[in-house]
Amino acid sequence: MRGAEGAGAGAPVLIVTPLWLEARALRRGSSGLPVAVCGVGPVRTRAVVARARAGGARTIVLAGFCGALAPGLRPGDLLVATEVRAEGRTFSPPAAAELLDALTAHGVSARPAVLASSSRPVLGGARRRLAEGGADAVDMESAALAEAAGDLPWAVLRAVLDTPGREPWRPLATLRGFRRASAALRASAPALAASMMHG
Repeated sequence: MRGAEGAGAGAPVLIVTPLWLEARALRRGSSGLPVAVCGVGPVRTRAVVARARAGGARTIVLAGFCGALAPGLRPGDLLVATEVRAEGRTFSPPAAAELLDALTAHGVSARPAVLASSSRPVLGGARRRLAEGGADAVDMESAALAEAAGDLPWAVLRAVLDTPGREPWRPLATLRGFRRASAALRASAPALAASMMHG
């Protein structure tokens, strides 16, 4: 298990990614950007959020890849969650509007989205059911962030990695999606860096 890695535990705005590949894309977009790598899944996410709260973070931004559910989304599209759904519960990210504004101010296109969060990978028919319920994309960490953040403001930024019909078991589609999703995260990094200075 990889623990939380990277600088920034005491930063006013802490950026957290599940994967080191996501963190690398962000750091390439803004040299020296402090990012903590928490690992995949809800248990690891809750742990890093608890450490961030204890370390004095005032806002947490979870950034990384996601799987698209809604038609029209393409690999590399950036989404900011305005609603997170998990097991019948709904969470509203308190810092979503500020994140959208920061991205817009830096000329980065991102769309508000309803994000479904699951404790395990979601494929095939399960994705179709989530889409029918109105979710735009799916990840495995956002609900855990929402639960662990308490009264701490938080937001979720996701780059589409794969779409229905281009799911992870298709290597060529996944490679193309990875390149586009990584480029999108890299483009978002200056906006995240600016938010840290004003956090």
